[in-house]
Amino acid sequence: MHRMRTLLYIVIFVSAATTATAQVDHERKLLSVFNALANTQIDTIDPSALVDAAVRGMVAICDPHTLYLDTLEASIARRRLAGEYYGYGMELALRNDTLVVERTICGSPANKAGLRPGDRVIDINGTTFAGMDMATVMRILRAYRGERIPFVVMTPSTGRYREVRLRSGRVEPSTVTDAFTHGRVGIMRISLFGESTAEEFGKAMQQLKHSGMRDLVIDLRGNSGGYVKAALDICSYFVEADRTILTVHSRDEGDTRYYTHPSSRHFDGRVVLIVDGATASSAEILAAALQDYDRAVVVGRPTYGKGMTQQTTVLPDGSELLVSTSLCIAPSGRCVQRPYTNGNDAYRRAARERIAGNDTTTSQPATPTFQTINLHRPVSNADGIRPDIVVPHDTDPAVPLCRRLIAAGIFRHVAADTYPTTRGKLHVISVAELSEHIADEAQRIGIQCTAATIAASPLITKTMEASILQQGNCSMSVLQYTLDYDPDLSAALHCLSDGTYEHLLK
Repeated sequence: MHRMRTLLYIVIFVSAATTATAQVDHERKLLSVFNALANTQIDTIDPSALVDAAVRGMVAICDPHTLYLDTLEASIARRRLAGEYYGYGMELALRNDTLVVERTICGSPANKAGLRPGDRVIDINGTTFAGMDMATVMRILRAYRGERIPFVVMTPSTGRYREVRLRSGRVEPSTVTDAFTHGRVGIMRISLFGESTAEEFGKAMQQLKHSGMRDLVIDLRGNSGGYVKAALDICSYFVEADRTILTVHSRDEGDTRYYTHPSSRHFDGRVVLIVDGATASSAEILAAALQDYDRAVVVGRPTYGKGMTQQTTVLPDGSELLVSTSLCIAPSGRCVQRPYTNGNDAYRRAARERIAGNDTTTSQPATPTFQTINLHRPVSNADGIRPDIVVPHDTDPAVPLCRRLIAAGIFRHVAADTYPTTRGKLHVISVAELSEHIADEAQRIGIQCTAATIAASPLITKTMEASILQQGNCSMSVLQYTLDYDPDLSAALHCLSDGTYEHLLK
């Protein structure tokens, strides 16, 4: 026995030493390649670009959700998820080497100072921005954090230049972007699960209850996820306390279970969730949990199918490495992660097809291998969330086109371009003019459509109108303005009014 234990120790020691030696060899190899390229290659190469390329190459052979974000990408991601951040509160885009304001956030320094969509930022504190890339722009803006500095701005409609002095300050972008009542039904849209989403959700619920809400529709379309905790906190509004709502399975730590917590704001009304092919990650965790507990009817189209969580490592230069470390298991025992055995390119291509509505596999019946907790309804596994009520993509060809235009930011671009003329008013521009502008912008990035198709679609024209009106009133709800032309939202409301909800969740 003693001899066996001694041999085991020797084997472990040798194995550890071999692993350490292999790691040293790998590091030497990487360093040798780096030095050869940086010091002897005929063209001068930026060393940081070499490192970025090496990291991206390593990440490329991992699962499709292990990601590397450079400093700019990481900064944008952090700001999206933060409940608040310090900045100027404006969305900028580079158009023909010119820095253009596309949107300002309500109450932000930029909004209060009078910057509006379409304004051209020419100069900041003596630095001219013509021809710069966005990474350089962001680096310069961050350098002046907390200082009150002059921005030289040009308004295209007048051709006049003016100086605006701005100091970066607290910006609080909302992730619960819509909350209103339609009769006795509360309608809410969650665009992302950030640090403040659960708190925003609670405030919106109180507002809707005071407005007479009895039932609730939550729009999760296009919600790419975010913080898992925010989604789990929201589950506690609908599922009784101490129920398992998520099991996280990791390679080294086994299973970790998460439970609902007691909530004084528990909601007993009927709930409908709207999802689509771009509903992913934390949004799928929420949808799976409420579907598995028979607590909500899910309406729309099959979701993205991302059932992994990532651990974030912040690197010395501010870039980030997001490593997939665990699988998310819903209460019924299913995992919504789509297979990626055919490679990451095929996986991402299938996701694009699903979002665009060209994925024929989502219209075919899935093999149900799991059952819901209370009513034992069949639910599918490993292919996203299959809705209880499917709203087909091809109901109206303009509907998927509208979704593509929204995802590509076309309405925001056109609203920004026309703001110097419209000033947030509709009567000064015709539907024909807007349709031409939308078609031109769409075709410029490869979306094939015509002005005639756009003008004939009430959903597209109403979405465009709402985007313009929103620039004059930043708290205005696009979802509410287009409610009567939204087939997904109509299906959700009909489900509550025609007995379908009770039929599905007897």
